[in-house]
Amino acid sequence: MDELLKHKDDKGPIGDLARELIVIMNDYKAGSINKADRDEIINEVTAIYKAHGHADQEIVAKWAINITKVLLSVV
Repeated sequence: MDELLKHKDDKGPIGDLARELIVIMNDYKAGSINKADRDEIINEVTAIYKAHGHADQEIVAKWAINITKVLLSVV
């Protein structure tokens, strides 16, 4: 979560992705969604950002992959 919070105020795709993932993780922590749903939503959201045609697409894709691994490991 620290990595997400570090980027939550960033402009551009990494900030947008961070904010979306924070909402997902907060929903999970609040019990609004279960682990399976959380994992599916995280994978779907990050896939969208990785596929989006940004000029800095490679940076966004690498960050999305790394943050996805971290978030999916949260129990």
